[in-house]
Amino acid sequence: MEYFTYELWRRIQGPRSQKAQMEWEARASRYLNKVSRLRPRLGDTTYRFFRDHGLHDGFVRGIGDGGTRKLTLKVDQFGKQFRLEFDEVTSVSFVYRSKGEKCEALLEWGYEEFSRQGEQTRLEVLFSSGATLAILFRKLTVKRV
Repeated sequence: MEYFTYELWRRIQGPRSQKAQMEWEARASRYLNKVSRLRPRLGDTTYRFFRDHGLHDGFVRGIGDGGTRKLTLKVDQFGKQFRLEFDEVTSVSFVYRSKGEKCEALLEWGYEEFSRQGEQTRLEVLFSSGATLAILFRKLTVKRV
């Protein structure tokens, strides 16, 4: 995660969070400027979903193989279910760095970042546990189920 780091997320929730909050807002502004240039890659529907709605506070309930070079994520958010379908996937990485902290919700969606990586797009998700999931793909479709 380049903009929305776990360390900064934890700082904005602390007792002296004003400075961290200002940093968060500055990073969010820079990220929104950057991600707007990825709109053609993401497609209008997917771009608008993450810009206007997103999956913050959702829970990943399933990760599945959707076929050759396909991946599906099932996410519940406030009683609504979403299915993210990734096509032409070339890389999936899940990293959990335990710092001895209690983790009730390993896969509670915090923030996501999209970036360009060559001819593909990368989605990286920061979970409330500090874990990250990174998926390198060509196409992403989000469906409410």
